[in-house]
Parts: sequence; C-alpha cells; structure tokens
Amino acid sequence: MSHVDLNVDNVNKLISWFYEKNISKRFDMKIIDAFYNELDKNIHVYLGEMTRSRYMIFRIDGKLISDVDFLETKYYFLCKKSTVSMDILSAIYDCYNDFLLLLLREGKDYYIKYIGVHDEDVIVVPHNIIPEYLIQMKEGATLVGDSDDVDEYGRYRWNYSIDYRQKAIERRCLAY
Repeated sequence: MSHVDLNVDNVNKLISWFYEKNISKRFDMKIIDAFYNELDKNIHVYLGEMTRSRYMIFRIDGKLISDVDFLETKYYFLCKKSTVSMDILSAIYDCYNDFLLLLLREGKDYYIKYIGVHDEDVIVVPHNIIPEYLIQMKEGATLVGDSDDVDEYGRYRWNYSIDYRQKAIERRCLAY
C-alpha cells in the first residue's frame, strides 16, 4: 500500500481511514497532526489542546503500536508500559531499528531513551548540544539540535545520527 487517505475530524476528535474496511479512532483531545508515514507504513497522531502532549502510532490495520503521554511522562510500546522520571520533549518511531525513541530532559541534562522489543537503553546527549527534537529521516533516526560548533556562515543547528551500538550521537550535517 503506497498511499492512505486519512480523514481528520477535529470537531468530533476523530480520524478515519480505509484498509480492507473502514477504521476510525476517537480521542479525548484535539488532533494537532495526523498523517500516514510512507516510510514505516503507519498512522502517526499528535494530540493536545495547545501543544503536542501525546503521540500515538497505529498500524494500518488499526492496532495501537505506541502511545506516549508527554504530560504524565508515560509510554506504551509493543506491550511495554512504563513511566519515566524526566520530561519527555520529543518522541519518534525508528522504523529501521524498530525502536521507540524518547528525547528526555532532567535539569540541564538531555538523554535519548530507546525502547525495543528486546532492547532498551539510554544515550547521554553531549553537553555541547542543545536538543530541539527527534525526526525520522531516510538516513535513520535523527536528533536535531543547536551546538556551539558554528560553520563559516554562522549556522549552528545540526542533524545528529544516533548510534545505538556505540551509544553515541554523531554530527551528520547542517539542519535546514
């Protein structure tokens, strides 16, 4: 399946799509953004009243894959449920590695927690990077952040690759 027509009804707080049958999901919050992701073939939904406060992913058949509550710092991913003691700033699904990634902050320290079916760990973000958000790119899961490393034109926002094996974050290219 290469394209899915997703209908968003913010009055009734409902999204719907067709996949072998009509599928609909109703929410208790305003739908800020909902889209079909061509990369991972899932439905992604951001909910909240004023800002994104919840992130959900559904398989195309309607089954819930992930639910991240930014306000209550709780997450669900493929039958794993937990709470984190830090602020959740951003969340994405890394479809290449089948991980849920959470960008976390505790005081002035930032972390990326990755959760998979058989693996779960935390990567410390170096202090010279001020993270903005996580994004899924064709090159893989990416941290976008500001750095004290400025190029010759004064640009300081970079894309960083996330290396799960080395538990490291590596600068890849400028973020635009």
